[in-house]
Amino acid sequence: MPTSALDRARVTCPSQRRAALAMTLSRRAAAVSDLSAEGRLRNCQLSTVNCLLASSPVFLYHGIITNRQKEAAPMTRQEIFDLLYDDPEVYRPPFEAESALLEVTHGCSWGKCAFCDFARDAYFHFDMEAIENKIKLLSYVIDGNDRLYLLGCNPFCVPSGRLMRIFDLVHKHLPSVESISMYARADDINRKSWSDIMAMKHEGLADLHVGVESGSDAVLRLHNKGETSFDIARALDTLESCEIGYNLTAIIGLGGRSLSDEHAVKTAAFLSRLRPISIWCMNLKIWPDTPLYRMAESGAFDQLTPLESAREERKMLSLMEMEKECYYVDSTLLNKYTLSARLPSLKDSALDNLDRLIAEEEAAEGN
Repeated sequence: MPTSALDRARVTCPSQRRAALAMTLSRRAAAVSDLSAEGRLRNCQLSTVNCLLASSPVFLYHGIITNRQKEAAPMTRQEIFDLLYDDPEVYRPPFEAESALLEVTHGCSWGKCAFCDFARDAYFHFDMEAIENKIKLLSYVIDGNDRLYLLGCNPFCVPSGRLMRIFDLVHKHLPSVESISMYARADDINRKSWSDIMAMKHEGLADLHVGVESGSDAVLRLHNKGETSFDIARALDTLESCEIGYNLTAIIGLGGRSLSDEHAVKTAAFLSRLRPISIWCMNLKIWPDTPLYRMAESGAFDQLTPLESAREERKMLSLMEMEKECYYVDSTLLNKYTLSARLPSLKDSALDNLDRLIAEEEAAEGN
């Protein structure tokens, strides 16, 4: 039986994926770049969803979806997407490449992380009427998709009762949906009761995406994350007790040059204690007009080079001892490769690939 593209560690280069960069929307709520079998987990940074034009049988009557019997003009799929999403670009983790997407919140309820470009966005959540209208629109283009991803930096911050009403509306208008996922901060999880989380699980909450970023409290304080490693571990313990899965993110280079070793060692130790579905690593990008940008400009933060970041990642990965099999993906290795592997079974293969690429980069730079 042929092995899946995810059954072996590999490195891919963007030039190998150009044929898959445009895909018409025939079976999903949004067309996403890079959806070949080799590329489903390979979108660099935060992936952009491109809504493409296609025909649709949906009709509008004074802004309300009606049936075919009422006199109205048909809508294209593009027009539906224009109503579904307030921004022309929406963001989701690479592991949600095939999920239907529903806008629930905008921005981040915390909005103070030094490294985050989204911290500048105004935070708000859509009212229930707007959300129900979006769900009704989505019903015309979901095409039987059984997974729904709620958009926003951390929609899990929404009060439990409100989330439950959203879940009810999803099941009412999108009967094919069986599992729901979204981003959450650790403090969003810690503020909710165990019984509320269990109730959401019974209504379809399958897993959450949680930004760990670093296992070092010094690094988390440096970037004003607003959470400690203990806070994050407590939140993930709660999810495990509810049998809700979780996907984690970590940022390579987040400690800068001065905290690089601590960041690698403590992040590896932190991740090794956990049982995630997936770990998504990305190289630190310093965005203009962020606190981190000003720290770097003033000399308070010394950013690693891509090669130094690869060495840091190599150290972190070598120290990771995962108990449960999970996907590991770095979509920004040396700013030009994607490394993916199953851990722990393919850890050695991933390290071999890292060593090869680091050696090639060192040779190219003459180091």
